[in-house]
Amino acid sequence: GSGSAFAHGGGMIRVDARRQITVNGTLTANGETAGGASGSGSGGAIYLTCRVFDGAAGGALYANGGSGLPTFSYVRTGGGGRIAIWRVRDSAEGAVTAEAKLGSGSQGETTLGTDGTVVWGFLPASGTIIMLR
Repeated sequence: GSGSAFAHGGGMIRVDARRQITVNGTLTANGETAGGASGSGSGGAIYLTCRVFDGAAGGALYANGGSGLPTFSYVRTGGGGRIAIWRVRDSAEGAVTAEAKLGSGSQGETTLGTDGTVVWGFLPASGTIIMLR
């Protein structure tokens, strides 16, 4: 758990929906903060695929790294994770946010990871192919 000598990474959330995904709340795959001088956990992964992505303001996806505790001379923050949202159409219109940032911490000598990545990708629309010869 949080505060232990060894911190866990953020794990993974994966949803492959045939039709629609609606995010009105928060999906979190953050890394834990280490309780000792060991490093904090990296952010996990969130992977969503659907035909229509929808959500309301306040909807959020997080895969942040764990913070470094400032009580130790070495602060080892966890690197950010990976978020990928693949959809054919987007009805959320930017209302849902996503972040995969490096954990916070900046006291003494600091060992830092890096920010993770967030991809908002579009899938091709399914259709009909007619071949004439």
